[in-house]
Amino acid sequence: FSTASKVESVLKDNLAPDLIAQINIQTLKDACAGKIKIGRGLVNMKEFHILWIQGALAKVGIPKWGPDLTKAQDSLFNSACRMSCISTFHKITAGGAFKYMNINLSFLNNISLLTHAYNYFVHYLMAEQCKKESKDPGSHAKDVKWQHVLKSREWVLTFQSIFRTVALPAKITWTRLLLSQTNAHSDDEKTLNGKAKIIKMLVYCSSAANKWFRLLDSKMEESEKLMGMKTQKTP
Repeated sequence: FSTASKVESVLKDNLAPDLIAQINIQTLKDACAGKIKIGRGLVNMKEFHILWIQGALAKVGIPKWGPDLTKAQDSLFNSACRMSCISTFHKITAGGAFKYMNINLSFLNNISLLTHAYNYFVHYLMAEQCKKESKDPGSHAKDVKWQHVLKSREWVLTFQSIFRTVALPAKITWTRLLLSQTNAHSDDEKTLNGKAKIIKMLVYCSSAANKWFRLLDSKMEESEKLMGMKTQKTP
């Protein structure tokens, strides 16, 4: 192909010949009808939809779909990837695929919107992730894990705030005191930049108990140092 318009015309022509044999298409090669694992997620696809995707890639001569994120989004190869993706998505969705995802079909014919969504996801979000990963391998997995930690903290904080407003029996009022300290957390959590640890301790039931536990912390730290163990206790 010499222009993107020729790629588009081939995708629209149901009688256009394959540039490469469908048997040589690597995308979804091992996929079977039913649940298909793509990345970390699962999608439900029929065999007909899989064959349609592979047929579209065979027409434009792409054995393995995968945009070049180091190139411009309007390069000929990236344009072919975008057009084949949007074209197959449009056709198989209209044919009943992805019903379980509850897609709003009123936007299905808005090709301009689909193109903008594709470019944003592929050539911005994924490109930024790829760029960061190339500089620091494994950084994306760390970011995802950290986001899960932050979400869990947010959930716990919300739960604590709700639970501590519930009327508790007088004999367990100390529970309310502990739950009210919503800013306290363990000593193995780092700040957002990962360069330091902020340690916020719970306030105990009395100042005497607080002093006793802090003294115990100090003695445990001294003992660990004598044993050659690494300690993360507060000073």
